Amino acid sequence: MLRHMQQIFIIAVLLTAAIAAGPVLGAGLDYVGLRIIIPLGQAPFMIGIDIGTHLSFGWATASLFLAPDGKTLILGSTDVAIGGQENAGVSSLRATAGISYFDLTATFPSLVFGGGISYRFSFADHFQIAASGEIIYPLALGPPMFTVGGGWNP
Repeated sequence: MLRHMQQIFIIAVLLTAAIAAGPVLGAGLDYVGLRIIIPLGQAPFMIGIDIGTHLSFGWATASLFLAPDGKTLILGSTDVAIGGQENAGVSSLRATAGISYFDLTATFPSLVFGGGISYRFSFADHFQIAASGEIIYPLALGPPMFTVGGGWNP
């Protein structure tokens, strides 16, 4: 229980730091939120911080996930918009790469990569909800890794 509370504290501190860094970074940081991995197949339940920036063709996001048992996953994703409008929701193709540290006895983390689809919807001028389904090797090769997230969009 103590370890779980420590991880929640770390997430809260990182989220606060990312929000505070928004005005300093100017237009570079367009989205700060929380993202959750829905546990299907080999993908474990994980909660993470999601930050992103709007690009001319879609979005670029970075995510840091922590599991209650100490596992860590860091992902970087690029979403290329394929349909929709900013105010009505945008469907995108997603390419993802990152590292996972699931074997806590290993010296180095493992590389992960893959892709899938995502959907991003903005509402109330400053909030955003996103969902994605991705096949990520080797983490989610059979059933895709599903994530949902939401956050603040200045």
